[in-house]
Amino acid sequence: MLYSKKTSRKNIVIAGAGLAGLSVAWHLQKKGVNCRIFEKEGQAGGLCRSAHVRGFTFDICGHLLHFRHRHTFEMVQAMLGQELVGHKKSAWIYSHNRFTRYPFQGNLYGLPKPVIKECLLGLVKARRNGHQKDLSRLSFLDWINQTFGKGIAEHFMIPYNKNSGPSNRRS
Repeated sequence: MLYSKKTSRKNIVIAGAGLAGLSVAWHLQKKGVNCRIFEKEGQAGGLCRSAHVRGFTFDICGHLLHFRHRHTFEMVQAMLGQELVGHKKSAWIYSHNRFTRYPFQGNLYGLPKPVIKECLLGLVKARRNGHQKDLSRLSFLDWINQTFGKGIAEHFMIPYNKNSGPSNRRS
């Protein structure tokens, strides 16, 4: 529901106390708008919470927050205080008998020169062709090729997303 002057005297219901629901409530309350959050779990946080069992802490999901704007980071830091812990990402991809930093498409240095060339030329070609307007009509494979180009698709996106585990093999 969009906030307007007409709804300022009514309660707004927010389904879920995950990060999005908590953020909506915080912003509405700052504007003086009444709202109520309903959460099916016993605690707030959605996928960004932890369970404490017999002295151990288990993350419900990865608790990684990516802040695009400094003010968002500062707001979360003010609310969480010492509970917010910084983490420097160090993700790597093994490709062509070497490790390259993640994201692959931004860290081609060190790969074989023909692979770098194929990835860059494919990306340039994909960007020149533009995106299809109705992405819902694309298969995932077509979207990968259209967005990243043939090189990045073949050298990273397709192998990364391919699930060849025994449970997916057909007899």
